[in-house]
Amino acid sequence: MASMPAWGTARTGWGTYRDQFADVSWFLWDEHDWEDVRRAAADLARTFTDLHGTPQKATDDAESHGPRWWWRLPEHSIDLYAHNGAIRPHGFPAGPSVVQLQVDLLAVAEPREAEARELSPTPDS
Repeated sequence: MASMPAWGTARTGWGTYRDQFADVSWFLWDEHDWEDVRRAAADLARTFTDLHGTPQKATDDAESHGPRWWWRLPEHSIDLYAHNGAIRPHGFPAGPSVVQLQVDLLAVAEPREAEARELSPTPDS
């Protein structure tokens, strides 16, 4: 865990695919209530928008999740979620309200995601 004054205590992790670095993710502000988490996520999204322009995808709050923003840049993507801690379908607990920030290295993450889709197609495929 790391402590950053404005970000509270952060949990972090990373992913690999075929022995190559693929992504890094942070879970931020998980010791705060939903309104604080939501506000922090929106503030962080504005910072990324100032740096990288309008996100290619953005969603608003819904009953089962908070807002989400996604930027695709030349070599990586930035995915920012505000999880509201709601119970997921089939009773799966979502955990506490938290901001999830993930940065993917596209050259590695895209083939990983394509393979995952092939191995576990969605019902609409």
